[in-house]
Amino acid sequence: MTAQPGAAVVIGAGSVGIAAVAAPLTAASVPVVLVSHSPAAARCLQAGVRIVEGDAGGASTTTFRPAAVLCSDDVEAVGAAIAAAACVVVAVPGVEDLSLARLLWSGLRRRETPVDVVVCTNVPDEARRLADLVGRLGPTPVGHRFAGALVDQIVTCRMKPVRGLTLRSEGPRRLVVDGAALHGSLPGDSRWASTGDFAGEITRKLCTFSAGHAAAAYVGGLRGHRRVEAALRDPEVELVVREAIREGQAALSATHPVVVTTGPTVALLRRDPLGGSSRHTAELDELVARYANPVLRDTVARVGRDPRRKLARTDRICRPALLALESGGAAYALAVTAAAASVALRADPTTPPELRRASVGELLAHTAQLPLDHEFSRLVAVALDELVRTHSPLAALTALRGTQPYVPSVAMAGSGSRAVVAS
Repeated sequence: MTAQPGAAVVIGAGSVGIAAVAAPLTAASVPVVLVSHSPAAARCLQAGVRIVEGDAGGASTTTFRPAAVLCSDDVEAVGAAIAAAACVVVAVPGVEDLSLARLLWSGLRRRETPVDVVVCTNVPDEARRLADLVGRLGPTPVGHRFAGALVDQIVTCRMKPVRGLTLRSEGPRRLVVDGAALHGSLPGDSRWASTGDFAGEITRKLCTFSAGHAAAAYVGGLRGHRRVEAALRDPEVELVVREAIREGQAALSATHPVVVTTGPTVALLRRDPLGGSSRHTAELDELVARYANPVLRDTVARVGRDPRRKLARTDRICRPALLALESGGAAYALAVTAAAASVALRADPTTPPELRRASVGELLAHTAQLPLDHEFSRLVAVALDELVRTHSPLAALTALRGTQPYVPSVAMAGSGSRAVVAS
């Protein structure tokens, strides 16, 4: 392949790399060189990828064809593409893979001008770790910059023998990039929102979008639902999802600046001690609608995969719960979510036998490094006992509140949801 000056090289041809990064850049007239993991996948991608995009109001179908597709095994060709690129985007999990670092270094060492390497991640320092790994392989002539980028777009994937690869996605959403780590503007400017508080943006996503999504998957799965859309038609599942988001919002209001996107820049506002109820309610309703998007045909199995990682201290369940408890707030719905996730973890065939037999306290000590007597572990144990006994998330929430009937928050009660209240 002849190198294409001005192209964006996207390493990672998964659903996020294609639908959330490569296809929108192509739509913004930026040529994309896509790097895939295998020759077979590369051949499939060269034939084009069908993308169904939309929401309950309607959907459209397009076919994405990159300017070129390379296999990551062809280090020479990928290196040449990186050497001529306007930017490089890494959209693969596990950036500490040495083969990825070698692939990047093969191109970066040839460049005479600096380039931005954008790393799609949910971890604040993952871009820095990848930069360190590349740096250990040898010097590069100029100073390249590695910046994290937060992907906030739901994409699902289907592979059919006749029609090939089909991705289903909500509408394009801008990638929030760590502006402090960039050299300058990125190609396809409208696709990026720059922030000066990248770690704060990740925390915001984990405590709201990711927490609610996890609740829909784990509590929905426990109730026997296969699709997320169907799970959210279950009033008890919807109740837990909304309250989990609300608990995360309250924790953020108490501990972090409010983050909003204005134009191409993410602006930081003052802390909101009153919780910003109208803004929070609008955000909550939007998130639930996004999860339930019928175009996605999303499954609880996909959203809930890898429960061990999602029960980590810094991830979407324990992170907002610990922030909530540390700030004097509630973490009841998050405890119900964690209890349901522990059921999924025990049912996962890859879970070690000792974790399947572990108590709640022992399990969270392993996944989240919590002391055995931590308050959140106690709440999760109470929730799990009630879920096992009644199979009712509402009963679990009521048990966590003591003998008082469970009453949804004011923000939720005014949101038009189908929430139920214990009698």
